[in-house]
Amino acid sequence: KTRMCEIFRAATYIDPKGIRNHRIERCRPSKYVKSKLGHREIYFNLSNLNARETSNMEQMSKSETIALREKYIGPSCQLFFKKDPIKIVRARGQYMFDEKGDAYLDCINNVCHVGHCHPDVVKAACNQIATLNTNNRFLHDEIVLCAERILSTMPDELSVCYFVNSGSEANDLAIRLAQIHTGNKDIISLEQ
Repeated sequence: KTRMCEIFRAATYIDPKGIRNHRIERCRPSKYVKSKLGHREIYFNLSNLNARETSNMEQMSKSETIALREKYIGPSCQLFFKKDPIKIVRARGQYMFDEKGDAYLDCINNVCHVGHCHPDVVKAACNQIATLNTNNRFLHDEIVLCAERILSTMPDELSVCYFVNSGSEANDLAIRLAQIHTGNKDIISLEQ
C-alpha cells in the first residue's frame, strides 16, 4: 500500500517589523506536488512511490535499519558508534534528531555554513532540480554564472573552476593538478 509523505516547502515572508524571514511550511499531502518556476508549472506524481523511497514516511525500527545496513552497505563505510549507533531521522539547523526526538549538535557533517535544511538552500535546490538536473558537460547558464561569482572572490591566479561531486573527487583532482603542475608524482598523506 502506498503511503503519502508529508510535503514541506520553503517560504519567504515579511514579519511585522518589515524584516525578511524564512520558514519551512507543511503543505497538505496531495497526490501531486506542484512546483512553480516562473511561467512553468511542474507536477510530480507521488502516487507510485515505494514507501521506503521517501524520507518522511513511516520509519523502520532501529534494528531493521541496522540489519539492512549490514546487508547492503559496504563494511568500509563504518558508523561512528558501533555498540549502540544513533539513528538519525531528521535534521534542522545545527541539530540532528534521533528516532526518539533527542537532539544532537552536529559537529561532524558538512553543515557548518548554513546548517541542515536551510530554507534558502532547500528552495534553490528544488528549483534547480525541477528545472534541470545536469552536470557540467552540458551548456547551461547557471554553471557559468556560479563560476563567475566564485572567481570574483579569488585572486587573479585562480581563474577557472572545476566542479566535482564530492570532497573525495576534489582531493583527487587537486592531487592530479598538482602532479601535472610540478611534474612530481610523490604524495605525502597524513592520518591520525
